[in-house]
Amino acid sequence: MPSPFRFDHLECSASRDTGTVFVTIRRPPGNALDDAVLDDLEAALGRLAAQGGVNSILIGGFGGSLSDGLDRKALGAWGSRELGAFNERLKTVVTAMALLPQAVVVDLGGGARGHGLELALGADIRVARGDARLEFDFLANGLCPGSGGIAHLQKLVGHATAKFWVMGSQGLSGDAMKMGGLVHETYGDDADRKALLDAILGSVGRQAPVARAQAKRSFFESFAQGLGSADAKEGEFARAAHYCEDWKVPFQDDGAFTSIKAMRRIVRLMHEPTTEA
Repeated sequence: MPSPFRFDHLECSASRDTGTVFVTIRRPPGNALDDAVLDDLEAALGRLAAQGGVNSILIGGFGGSLSDGLDRKALGAWGSRELGAFNERLKTVVTAMALLPQAVVVDLGGGARGHGLELALGADIRVARGDARLEFDFLANGLCPGSGGIAHLQKLVGHATAKFWVMGSQGLSGDAMKMGGLVHETYGDDADRKALLDAILGSVGRQAPVARAQAKRSFFESFAQGLGSADAKEGEFARAAHYCEDWKVPFQDDGAFTSIKAMRRIVRLMHEPTTEA
């Protein structure tokens, strides 16, 4: 079936058999996220929200992996204000996915990192290759999760597991994240993937649409209780962490992350009264 929508960084197609729209992020290198990709995602989700005949949405990445996270080139040119604005926009997209009347399935494929994994938090169902490499690698790159990688993640998998994944900054397999509860099902080769997704999307396609939409909204309302204050705190601490712009260290010669001592000195100077000569 031909694409129902056309975008610069998304490829879309549809299946009448299951009432599924397939949304594939296609932006080299690594399907990295930037404001242009978020523009397309916001537009696509907005249009799909009004499509009563669509039962499910499958979001994946071109080349077999979802996304390497935030585009490093864009990140190197940003200040803390631009990064904060991006985090808020991505959080809006994650929330929009959770509020859509359709079932949203995200295929993490062979891997996802950082903000790419945050994007997946808005899905109802997440699948991945068993040997996928999945990394909440924010801290190792001078970043702090700000789009759900703390507040949403710990609601989904529990405080201890979320803390280990973020604070450990280690790559984990799809099978490991299935054990942790973030990934619901894993697959092996392409045939295995097709069989798994056909089963999931076929089952969703046989559901009563109104009952499904109401059940999804009921899940969201239960999930959202207490999330507002946690979201606000996550954003507050992310903005504080990003003030020193440590994500730019990889772009600098002989750069080093800001020490706690140096940050305390910066904060103290910011709050000291100024005197005029």
